[in-house]
Amino acid sequence: MTTMESLIGLVNRIQRACTVLGDHGGADGALPTLWEALPSVAVVGGQSSGKSSVLESIVGRDFLPRGSGIVTRRPLVLQLHKTEDGQPEYAEFLHMPRRKFTDFSLVRKEIQDETDRMTGKSKQISPIPIHLSIYSPNVVNLTLIDLPGLTKVAVEGQPETIVEDIESMVRTYVEKPNCIILAISPANQDIATSDAIKLAREVDPTGDRTFGVVTKLDLMDKGTNALDVLEGRSYRLQHPWVGIVNRSQADINKNVDMMVARRREREYFSSSPEYSHLASKMGSEYLAKLLSRHLESVIKARIPSITSLINKSIDDLESELDHLGRPIAVDAGAQLYTILELCRAFDKIFKEHLDGGRPGGDRIYGVFDNQLPTALKKLPFDRHLSLQNVKKVVSQADGYQPHLIAPEQGYRRLIESSLSFFKGPAEASVDAVHFVLKELVRISIGETQELKRFPTLQAELAAASYQALEKFRDESKKTTLRLVEMESTYLTVDFFRKLPQEVEKAGNPATNTPAADRYSEGHFRRIASNVSSYIGMVSETLRLSVPKAVVHCQVREAKRNLLNHFYMLVGRKEAKQLSQMLDEDPALMERRLQLAKRLELYKSARDEIDSFQILIKADDFIQSSAAYYSNSAQNGTSDGACGYGSFGATLNDGDVSAASNLYRNGVGCGACYQVKCTNANYCSDNGVTIVITDSGASGSTDFILSQRAFAQMGQTTDAGASLLALGFVGIEYRRVSCNYPNKNITFKIDEASNPPNYIAFEIWYQQGNKDITAVQLCETVNLTCKLLSRSHGAVWTVVSPPSGDLSIRMLLSGGDDGDESWVVAANNIPQNWKSGDVYDSGVQVN
Repeated sequence: MTTMESLIGLVNRIQRACTVLGDHGGADGALPTLWEALPSVAVVGGQSSGKSSVLESIVGRDFLPRGSGIVTRRPLVLQLHKTEDGQPEYAEFLHMPRRKFTDFSLVRKEIQDETDRMTGKSKQISPIPIHLSIYSPNVVNLTLIDLPGLTKVAVEGQPETIVEDIESMVRTYVEKPNCIILAISPANQDIATSDAIKLAREVDPTGDRTFGVVTKLDLMDKGTNALDVLEGRSYRLQHPWVGIVNRSQADINKNVDMMVARRREREYFSSSPEYSHLASKMGSEYLAKLLSRHLESVIKARIPSITSLINKSIDDLESELDHLGRPIAVDAGAQLYTILELCRAFDKIFKEHLDGGRPGGDRIYGVFDNQLPTALKKLPFDRHLSLQNVKKVVSQADGYQPHLIAPEQGYRRLIESSLSFFKGPAEASVDAVHFVLKELVRISIGETQELKRFPTLQAELAAASYQALEKFRDESKKTTLRLVEMESTYLTVDFFRKLPQEVEKAGNPATNTPAADRYSEGHFRRIASNVSSYIGMVSETLRLSVPKAVVHCQVREAKRNLLNHFYMLVGRKEAKQLSQMLDEDPALMERRLQLAKRLELYKSARDEIDSFQILIKADDFIQSSAAYYSNSAQNGTSDGACGYGSFGATLNDGDVSAASNLYRNGVGCGACYQVKCTNANYCSDNGVTIVITDSGASGSTDFILSQRAFAQMGQTTDAGASLLALGFVGIEYRRVSCNYPNKNITFKIDEASNPPNYIAFEIWYQQGNKDITAVQLCETVNLTCKLLSRSHGAVWTVVSPPSGDLSIRMLLSGGDDGDESWVVAANNIPQNWKSGDVYDSGVQVN
C-alpha cells in the first residue's frame, strides 16, 4: 500500500469514526466538528442527471437504488478500496460491520432499508450519512459522497420545503473549503441551466474545487456535440471537464455487466468523430483516476492543518471536561471527599470576592463609607432638639422642683432619647452587609464551575451558607446595639465638665444675666446646643465603631466559619444522602457525554494520523506524470502565468515548470518541488528541484517542465536525451523548501504600474516552503496600510497606493507546521518608485 493510498484510507477511517460518534457535519457550534475539516468529493447533480450511473460506472457495479422522484434521501459516503487482482469483490456497511455483501443487489436493498429506518417510508430526507465501503480490484482508492439530487418542485408525497431542504443539505457539504465538487450535468441540457453548475458557481466562483462531468453524450440530438463544454469554452473550470457515456435504460433492464459497459464507453470515445481526440481524458475510468489523484494531493496538503485542528480541539475539549468535572465515584468516602473539595472551591472564590481578588467585596465598604454616614446625617435631631421639645423634656424631668443650677435630668433624658435614634442606622448597616454577603454567596456558587453539575449540592450549600449568615447577622445586631446602649449607659463626663469653663471664658453669666434667664429661650437653646454637640461626638464614634463590629461579627466570621455547620451536617450523612447531594443536572450529564464522545473521536483521529507520520515522512512523494515545453528553448517560458516575465525563464538556472492543480490560482507561484521520474532505466534517484512559474497541463500531467529540468531527471546526459525523446514520463514529487543563497526576497515593480496612482509588483526569491497568501502596503509615517489583490500569479496590485516611503508586509501560510506569520520587509520601497525598478527587501525566510 502506498503512502497516498494509506492517506485516503486514513481519512476513510476518520470519517467512519465521525459518523459513529455523531459528527457528520452541519455543526451548530455546540461541539467542534472534524468531519468538515476532512477533504471529500461531493457528487452533486439534478434529478435524472445521470448521477447514479456515474457512480455505478466508477465502481463497476450496479448497486444504487433507482426509481422516480427522490431516490437518494440520505448522504451516501462511498469509500472505494482497491484490492489485488483476483481478490473477491464485496461491500460492507458501517452500521453492519460484521457482514460482507457479495451480492450487490442486496447492497441496493440495504441502502433503501437503512434510509427507511431513519426517514420512514415517507419521502423525507436526513443529513445522517450511510457509510458503504466497497473492496474490489476494479476500483481506485477514492471516497465519494453521493448527495440527494437537486430538484425544482415538490411532487406528491414530498413536503413543501423539500426543494430548500435538499439544497440546504447539499450546501452544508459543498460550502466547505476542503470539499471537492463533482458537478454532474446531462449533455442534453444547456449547461447554463445546470443545477449542479449553478450551485458550484455560487460556492466556488473561481472553479478551483469543481470538476465538471457531462453525461449522456450519446443521447444528444444528431448533429450536435458537447465540445464547447468539454474543452472549457462554455464554462471554464480550473480542472478538465470529463465526458461520460452512461448505460442506457435498456442495458440496465437487461443487467448488462458494468465491465462490458466500461468497454463500450471506451469504444464510443475512441471511435467518435467529435470526441476521439479527447478519448484519453474521457470516461468513468479516467474520471475515477483523476479524482483519486486530486483527492490524494488535497489530503496531503491538508494533513498539517487537520493535525493542528485536532490538537487544538483536544485541548479545548479536555479543558471543558475539566470544568464540568469527571464522573463521580460510587463509594461514600470518595463522594464525601468530592463534596468537601467542591465546598473548598466555593469557599476560595467567596473569599476572593471579599478580599478583592474578584469584584463585590467593595460593596461592603460602600455601606460603611456612604450608606451609614448618610443615614446618620438624616437622623431627626433638629426636630428632637427643637426649642419646644427641649422645654418640654427639661420641664418634665424637673417635676415639681425646678433644677437649681443645671437641668442634669433634662440633659440625660434628651441625650438618651437622642441616642436611641442611632439604633436604626446601626441595624440597617448590619442588614446591608448581610444582603451583600448573601449575594456574594449566590455569585460564588455560580462561579464555581465544579458545582454547576450538582444542582442539589448547590441548593444545600446555599441554604447552609444563608443559615450561617443569618446567625452572624443576629450576633452582629446584638453587638452594634450594645455599642449604642453603652453610649446611653455611661455618658462622657469630661465633655460636660468643660461646659462651665467655656461659659466662664465668655464671662460670668451670673453678673450679666438675671436668674430668670435660666428659664429663658436662650437657656434652652444652650441646652439644645450642648446636647447636639454631644450627640455629634457620639455619632462620630459610632460611625467608626459600627463598621468594626459588623466586620468582626459578620465578614470575619463568614471568612472563617461560613461552612463549619455544613461540614458537620455532611459528615453525618449516609451514603445514599451523599449520592443524592451529587445528583447532576441532566443537561450537564448529556453535555459531558457528548464532549467525551467527541474527545474520543479526536484522540482516535490523532492516533490514526500519528500512526502514519513515519510512513508519510519516509515516503511522502505523490505519484503523477510530467511533460515538457516542446516548443520552447532549454529554459522555461518568458510569458508564464505567474507574471515573472523573462526572469521566470532563468529562475533557478532554468529548472522551472508549469503546473496544473499545483498552480492553485496563482498561490503556487514560486513554490519548489522535488520531481523525479520513475523509469529505472533512465532516471536518477534525486531527480530535479523545480520552481513553479506557469500554469498549464498536458493530458493528465501535474507538471510541464522546461527542457533543461526534464533532462536533469536523467542519470546521465544521454539518459536525459532519452527522456526528452519519450516526451511524457511517470514521476513522483513532493514540496520542498526553496533555496536562493545570498538572495533576499525581492520586489520587481511591474511595467504596467502607473506611479503614483497604481502599483503592481512581483515577489522574487522567496525561500522556504510556505505560500504568500496576503500582502499589505503600508505608509511608514502613520502606518496606514492597504491590502493588495492578487492580480494573477505572483503579481500583487492596488489602486491609489499609500504615499511616501512604503513598507511591505507578507502573510506566509502553510509549510510543515501549517502556521501563519507576517514577514515585514526591512527595506522600504522609496517614495519615488518607478516601473521596472527592483528592490531588495533586506529579509529572507529560512
